[in-house]
Amino acid sequence: MKTRTLVLAAVAAVGLGSMVTMASPAQAPAAPKAVETEKIKDTLYLLKGGGGNTALFLTAKGAVVVDTKLPGWGQPLLDAIRRVTDKPVTMVINTHTHYDHTNGQVEFPANIEVVAHENTKTYMSQANPVYALQSGPQPNIFKEHGGQEVLEYTDAPEPEITANDVLVEVKACALNHLDIWARRGLPGIQIPLPHILGNDIAGVVREVGDLVSGVRSGDEVMLQPGVSCGHCLECLAGRDNLCSEYDILGYGRAGGYAELVAAPAVNIIPKPANLSWEEAAALPLVTLTAWHMLVTRAAVQPGETVLVHAAGSGVGSIGIQVAKLRGARVIATASSNEKLAKAKELGADEVVNYSDVGWPREVKRLTNKQGVDVVFEHTGADTWSGSIASLKRNGRLVTCGATSGYAAQTDLRQVFYRHLTILGSFMGSKAELLEAMKFVESGRIRAVIDQVLPLAQARRAHELLEDRAQFGKLVLEVSSRQ
Repeated sequence: MKTRTLVLAAVAAVGLGSMVTMASPAQAPAAPKAVETEKIKDTLYLLKGGGGNTALFLTAKGAVVVDTKLPGWGQPLLDAIRRVTDKPVTMVINTHTHYDHTNGQVEFPANIEVVAHENTKTYMSQANPVYALQSGPQPNIFKEHGGQEVLEYTDAPEPEITANDVLVEVKACALNHLDIWARRGLPGIQIPLPHILGNDIAGVVREVGDLVSGVRSGDEVMLQPGVSCGHCLECLAGRDNLCSEYDILGYGRAGGYAELVAAPAVNIIPKPANLSWEEAAALPLVTLTAWHMLVTRAAVQPGETVLVHAAGSGVGSIGIQVAKLRGARVIATASSNEKLAKAKELGADEVVNYSDVGWPREVKRLTNKQGVDVVFEHTGADTWSGSIASLKRNGRLVTCGATSGYAAQTDLRQVFYRHLTILGSFMGSKAELLEAMKFVESGRIRAVIDQVLPLAQARRAHELLEDRAQFGKLVLEVSSRQ
């Protein structure tokens, strides 16, 4: 079954009464015939009657019947709608061709609103309709590795779930640099094609597997991005990010650049009520990564100084906040004065422009020539040697990525002579993200979002991310007008 679900987006309401009178032509057709209903899927019904066929679309907020052919429909149409749903209904009617033939008027219940317009398609595309009808978000996939041009906005099969899975209707999905690596392709890494990207996902549970408990259809959720086997030594010890079968949503398996995604039920996190869909999607992977780096691996202590690279990145913007939560003094780097100003707003105590080749000297100046206790490194080759030079004796460098390149050079004399520690950090455990979510709920960690784009513009979002033009996260809005 293809996933081209039609959805509704509620916008400014038009105040129309519960009674609509429409002129009858001189020659009225025969009395209304019965209207039959045929279920196409949970959100789509076909209504078949004397006036032809029309569709009834369902969402959590209401329902809509579009381009209703009222000749010969009348009360049987209303009866058919009520056999399907008792939700509020909007009926959009073309006034040129569709008339009522039940004595000049149809009596509509109060919770059925009628919009009459001379051109249904024009009406539905206007800026302020009662409901904006759209083709549901198709997945954005790629069938071969390459540049932004390989991303294709098209149909894909609806995902199937196992007994331990949930099916989530995606509301928003945030970008990560991992999306770019997966799209380009990595040596020795097999990514199943065609592939749907997207690690950071927020949405509504649509369906649960037979063995799932504690999660119900309709729950608003975020998804843990990491997927593990759940029964190996590392998983049972709470180190699921070290599982030999560890995978990431949108990397080795289908992700959130789509209207629906399947995920293990153990990956569900309840969405805090104070977060928008976009904020919820912007947080999981970068929060988990920053928390594991600074709390678990580097064990930042109150009073220490932490150098956070690339403050404008998703993980950098969260890294500043986590370091401040730990009581650290934060020096943040970025490539422009505008980004440095935003880093200060996030809580950075000092800022340094790493576009200046002498930035390590500036870090030493800000620390009275001592250097920093911890470097939060994820940019790779471009900053690596300067990061090593910026550490104080007995300092720690923790790294989770290499966005500027992985062929970094290290003067080993600096490592052993100054007693430095280099710590690798990969994702984090499910328990760590749950711990960090307490600070999200209290507002002490907040999502930093640069732009929200529709799913159809995933190529543009990739372009912005590769150009490093953003401060914070880029988010794809899935359930909206594309």
